[in-house]
Amino acid sequence: MSRKVSYTKAQMVGEILCLAVLFFTALGLWLRWPGIPERIPTHYGFLGEADAWGSKDSLWILWLVQAGLYLLLTVVTLFPKVWNTPVPVTEANRNFVYSTTLSMLIVMKLVIACVFFYLVVIAGGQEKSLGGWFFPVVLIGIFGPLVYFYRKCSRGARAIENMAQNGKSAS
Repeated sequence: MSRKVSYTKAQMVGEILCLAVLFFTALGLWLRWPGIPERIPTHYGFLGEADAWGSKDSLWILWLVQAGLYLLLTVVTLFPKVWNTPVPVTEANRNFVYSTTLSMLIVMKLVIACVFFYLVVIAGGQEKSLGGWFFPVVLIGIFGPLVYFYRKCSRGARAIENMAQNGKSAS
């Protein structure tokens, strides 16, 4: 049985932003569909240059992948006991570790949704390049929050455990 994790207001805002990005990706694709050429870039190399072309229908597949990743990560948030946390979860630190990890998952969903939004916009606009900045920014966008939340979780859980131990020894 999983333990329910309560959402903070900031986490709820993050979820709403994720859903908004998903919605606006689909809406933008639907509204722009008649003007999108039949042949669009379907793959970009390491430097951001288009190196494969295909049907504009592939944009809907890209949106389905975006939505699928959102749903997968949302399902994962429902089962905190399966999360791979950077520290052992104890009764004392459980709420902090679960809330911090939930925040990380929400930020990751938002980063992924925004990356796919950008890919759909660029490919649908017939751009031949993502820009040389795209790959480094995506790496920072993914690994930056992972490092931040890992450190926050580790340090916070350690502090909570120390306080719990000091409280037991003082009584």
